[in-house]
Amino acid sequence: MEADQAQLDLSGLNKNVKRFIKLLRNNPTMTITDAYLQTHGTDNRDTARKAGSRLATKYDSLIHFAEAEEEAQQTIVDIMRNGMKQKRSVGMQKLALEASKDILDRTHGKAVQRVHQRDEKIIVGISVGSSQ
Repeated sequence: MEADQAQLDLSGLNKNVKRFIKLLRNNPTMTITDAYLQTHGTDNRDTARKAGSRLATKYDSLIHFAEAEEEAQQTIVDIMRNGMKQKRSVGMQKLALEASKDILDRTHGKAVQRVHQRDEKIIVGISVGSSQ
């Protein structure tokens, strides 16, 4: 679990959310409500339960993708190395590759693709008149 914790980027979160996440991570028996009460300065347990649940759900999804990232990278490498050996299961290889790319896109964002565009102007003169 410590390796996953080190990989998790908390830099975009506010101070209270960081404290909330660290408190839950370091105290697995603590309830979400109690962690929220300690870090967000509210005395209302119902508010803490609802808001803490939202934060914990978001945090869990971040952890899920961080854990899956290494496996996705390894899947791509395995397919690259073993692709020629698995001639009968091309469909499964494509599916695994697409799933791995999806996980990487979710953890790192989609790769930037450059588009080259060229504009040209064409001037056409039309003369309307008689041919006499």
